[in-house]
Amino acid sequence: MAIREFECKQCGKCCMGYGGMLTATHDDVKRWREERRTDIIKTAKMMWKNGNLTHAELWFDPETGKELFNCPWLRRDRDKASCSIWDTRPQVCRHYFCRKHVKK
Repeated sequence: MAIREFECKQCGKCCMGYGGMLTATHDDVKRWREERRTDIIKTAKMMWKNGNLTHAELWFDPETGKELFNCPWLRRDRDKASCSIWDTRPQVCRHYFCRKHVKK
């Protein structure tokens, strides 16, 4: 199956309604640590196996620990949405494919 392209409309719907169902890879967490992005790390729940970090569950309120329904890094400017951690977003976001706006 060929990979189809899509045109991002910056609606932000891809960043809503996925709280607690997304994960960050070990490499994502490692990068955030190297970048000193404690703000991002505080919104992730680290998952360990035998004392080793395996991945992190996303996104959680850093104060209450409750799952967030929407991505905390989603920003709105009028009718457009953008990612405030675009350059260091997790792999799950980098590989997201929006089926809603597939080019025909």
